[in-house]
Amino acid sequence: MPDDRELKDDDTQSVNSSSPQTDLGRDIERERSLAEIESQLVGESGVDVSDSSSLQPSVQPATYVASSLQTPKKRKKWPIIAGVIAVVLIVLGGGASAVYAFWYQNPDKVIADGLINAVTANTATLTGTVSYKYSNEVGFDISLDTKGSKSSGSNIKATGSIRLKDNTKIPFEGEAMYAPNGDVYFRASNLSKTIDTTVDTFINQMGGSESTAQEKKTAKTTITNTINPLIKKIDNQWVKISLDDMQEYNKDAKTQYECVQKVAKKIENDPQVANDIKKAYQANKLILVKESLGMVNGSMGYVIDVDKDAAKKFGEAIKNLPVSKEIVDCLESDITQDDLEAAYGSDMQDDSKADSRVEVWFDQWDHSVTQINATSTASVGAKQSLTLNLKTTFNKPVEVTLPKDAMSLKDLQNEIKKIIDANGTSIDQQATQSVASPRQTTAAENRYY
Repeated sequence: MPDDRELKDDDTQSVNSSSPQTDLGRDIERERSLAEIESQLVGESGVDVSDSSSLQPSVQPATYVASSLQTPKKRKKWPIIAGVIAVVLIVLGGGASAVYAFWYQNPDKVIADGLINAVTANTATLTGTVSYKYSNEVGFDISLDTKGSKSSGSNIKATGSIRLKDNTKIPFEGEAMYAPNGDVYFRASNLSKTIDTTVDTFINQMGGSESTAQEKKTAKTTITNTINPLIKKIDNQWVKISLDDMQEYNKDAKTQYECVQKVAKKIENDPQVANDIKKAYQANKLILVKESLGMVNGSMGYVIDVDKDAAKKFGEAIKNLPVSKEIVDCLESDITQDDLEAAYGSDMQDDSKADSRVEVWFDQWDHSVTQINATSTASVGAKQSLTLNLKTTFNKPVEVTLPKDAMSLKDLQNEIKKIIDANGTSIDQQATQSVASPRQTTAAENRYY
C-alpha cells in the first residue's frame, strides 16, 4: 500500500505541473482580448496600435502562441475584381468571335462584299491562264497579265498558242493599253515567228501531198516576201487609236465616251451607287454557295453556282437603277436597257448539258476576290472543255505608263495600203507571165494565185 507521503508528493507534483498550463491559458485569453481591442482601434481610428509590447505579459511562451493566434487582416478585393474582368473579357471575346464568324464571315456577306469591291475598286490586277479545247483536236492556251488603275489606265498582256489538228502550235504575243482619255494602244510581238509558223501550216494543209517540197518552199517565199515589209514595220511597235480616229468610224464615239466617263466618275465617288448595287444583289442573290473550301493562305474559298431566276431578277433590278439609265442614255444609239439586262444574266443560255465547277476565293479581312478557278465541259455537238485559273488583287498600288513612240492608226493604214498596192502589181505581172508562158509558173503558185 503506498505511503501517504508519496501520495501527497504526487498530488503536489500534479498541481505544480498544471499551474503553468493554467497561467498559459490565462495569457492566451489576454492576448485574444488585446488582439480584438487592437483590431477595433485600427478599424475605428485608423491608428496602428500593434506596438503594444508594454501591455504584453512577461511570459515568453505566451508571446509566441499569441502571435500565431492573432486575427488575420482582411484580404484585398483586387484579385476577385481581376477575375471578374477576365471572365467578362473572355465572354466578350467569345461574342466578338461569334459575330466575326456568323455575320462578317457569312458566305452571303463575303460574296456581296466581293462584288461591291470589284465594282468600286480604284486599282486591280489579274494574272493567270485560260485553256480551251474542242474535240481534243483544236483549241488555245493563253497566259494573261493585266493591271488597271482609274487614274493611269489599264494594261493587258497575253501570250499563248493556238493548237491545230496536227498538234501544230501557232504562238502569239500581244499587249494592249487603255488610257483614261479614251485612247487605245496595241502591239504584237515576235510576229516573225507567228507568221512563219502560220505560213508553214497553211501551205502544208492547202498544198497536200500533190505539191513537191520545192513548190512548197517557193510558195512560202512568195508569201513571206509579200508581207515581210509590213511585219518589220509593226513588229513590237505600238499603234495608237485615238478618239478622233474612232470618230471617223462612229461619229458618236467621242461624245459617248465622254458621257460614260462622267457616269464612271459618279460610280466612283457616289457611295449611293454601290449601296444600290449591293441592295439589288441582296434582294436577288444570284450566286449560290454549294460548298465551303475552308481557309487557305488567308483566303476563304467557296464552290459557287448561279441561280438563273435570281440572275434574271438581278438584271431587271440593275436595269432600273438610275446609273444604268444614265449609261443607256450615253449609248442610246448602240445599246438599250434590254441589252443591259441581258448582260447581267436575264437571258442566260441553257447550259444544263455542261458540267461546271467554279471556285472563288475571298480575302478573310476585306472580302476582295483573290482567286478564281473554273472548269467546264460540255458535249453540245462536240466535246468542249474550258479551264480558267486567275489570281486577282484590288486597291493595291498600280502604275500604267503609256507608250510615247506609238505609230498612229493612219500611219498603219498607209503602210498596209503600200503593201496591197505593191502586191497587186506583182500579182498582175505574175498573171501576165503565166498566160504568156504557163510552164514558168509552178503548180503551187497556180494554186495560190
